[in-house]
Amino acid sequence: MIKKFFFIFYLFLSFLISQNVSPSLTLKKMNGKSVKLSEYLNKGPVLINFWATWCSPCKKEMVFLNQFERRYKDNGLSILSISIDSQKSLS
Repeated sequence: MIKKFFFIFYLFLSFLISQNVSPSLTLKKMNGKSVKLSEYLNKGPVLINFWATWCSPCKKEMVFLNQFERRYKDNGLSILSISIDSQKSLS
Protein backbone atom coordinates (compact mmCIF):
# COMPACT_ATOMS: atom_id res chain seq x y z
CA MET A 1 0.00 0.00 0.00
CA ILE A 2 2.72 2.47 0.97
CA LYS A 3 4.79 1.60 -2.12
CA LYS A 4 1.77 2.20 -4.31
CA PHE A 5 1.12 5.55 -2.60
CA PHE A 6 4.72 6.73 -3.09
CA PHE A 7 4.70 5.60 -6.72
CA ILE A 8 1.57 7.64 -7.40
CA PHE A 9 2.98 10.58 -5.43
CA TYR A 10 6.26 10.62 -7.38
CA LEU A 11 4.41 10.21 -10.65
CA PHE A 12 2.26 13.21 -9.73
CA LEU A 13 5.32 15.15 -8.58
CA SER A 14 7.21 14.50 -11.82
CA PHE A 15 4.17 15.71 -13.75
CA LEU A 16 4.11 18.93 -11.73
CA ILE A 17 7.83 19.52 -12.17
CA SER A 18 7.60 19.01 -15.91
CA GLN A 19 4.86 21.64 -16.13
CA ASN A 20 7.01 24.35 -14.49
CA VAL A 21 3.79 25.88 -13.22
CA SER A 22 2.37 25.19 -9.81
CA PRO A 23 -1.30 24.30 -9.58
CA SER A 24 -3.71 26.81 -8.16
CA LEU A 25 -4.24 25.09 -4.84
CA THR A 26 -6.01 26.40 -1.75
CA LEU A 27 -5.58 24.56 1.54
CA LYS A 28 -7.27 24.91 4.89
CA LYS A 29 -4.91 25.29 7.85
CA MET A 30 -5.57 23.69 11.23
CA ASN A 31 -6.81 27.04 12.55
CA GLY A 32 -9.51 27.06 9.83
CA LYS A 33 -7.94 29.80 7.69
CA SER A 34 -7.40 29.19 3.98
CA VAL A 35 -4.01 29.62 2.36
CA LYS A 36 -2.88 29.43 -1.26
CA LEU A 37 0.11 27.37 -2.37
CA SER A 38 1.31 30.37 -4.38
CA GLU A 39 1.80 32.32 -1.13
CA TYR A 40 4.38 29.78 -0.02
CA LEU A 41 5.99 29.45 -3.46
CA ASN A 42 6.62 33.20 -3.55
CA LYS A 43 8.83 32.79 -0.46
CA GLY A 44 10.92 29.88 -1.77
CA PRO A 45 10.87 26.11 -2.28
CA VAL A 46 7.99 24.08 -0.86
CA LEU A 47 8.05 20.46 0.25
CA ILE A 48 4.57 18.94 0.36
CA ASN A 49 4.24 15.99 2.72
CA PHE A 50 1.17 13.75 2.72
CA TRP A 51 0.60 11.82 5.93
CA ALA A 52 -2.06 10.05 8.01
CA THR A 53 -2.54 9.34 11.70
CA TRP A 54 -2.64 5.58 11.02
CA CYS A 55 0.73 5.66 9.20
CA SER A 56 3.57 4.88 11.64
CA PRO A 57 6.40 5.84 9.22
CA CYS A 58 4.60 9.13 8.55
CA LYS A 59 4.58 9.96 12.25
CA LYS A 60 8.28 9.12 12.58
CA GLU A 61 9.27 11.32 9.66
CA MET A 62 7.49 14.32 11.21
CA VAL A 63 10.36 14.74 13.67
CA PHE A 64 12.85 14.84 10.80
CA LEU A 65 10.69 17.22 8.76
CA ASN A 66 10.39 19.63 11.70
CA GLN A 67 14.19 19.67 12.12
CA PHE A 68 14.66 20.05 8.37
CA GLU A 69 12.29 23.01 8.22
CA ARG A 70 13.94 24.75 11.18
CA ARG A 71 17.34 24.28 9.57
CA TYR A 72 16.39 25.67 6.15
CA LYS A 73 13.61 28.11 7.07
CA ASP A 74 15.94 31.10 6.68
CA ASN A 75 16.58 29.97 3.09
CA GLY A 76 12.86 30.24 2.33
CA LEU A 77 11.94 26.56 2.66
CA SER A 78 8.35 25.79 3.64
CA ILE A 79 7.01 22.35 4.46
CA LEU A 80 3.29 21.74 4.08
CA SER A 81 2.04 18.57 5.74
CA ILE A 82 -1.32 17.47 4.37
CA SER A 83 -3.33 14.89 6.25
CA ILE A 84 -5.06 12.29 4.08
CA ASP A 85 -7.18 11.06 6.99
CA SER A 86 -10.89 10.74 6.46
CA GLN A 87 -13.42 11.72 9.10
CA LYS A 88 -14.06 8.00 9.61
CA SER A 89 -10.40 7.22 10.35
CA LEU A 90 -10.22 10.05 12.89
CA SER A 91 -13.15 8.76 14.96
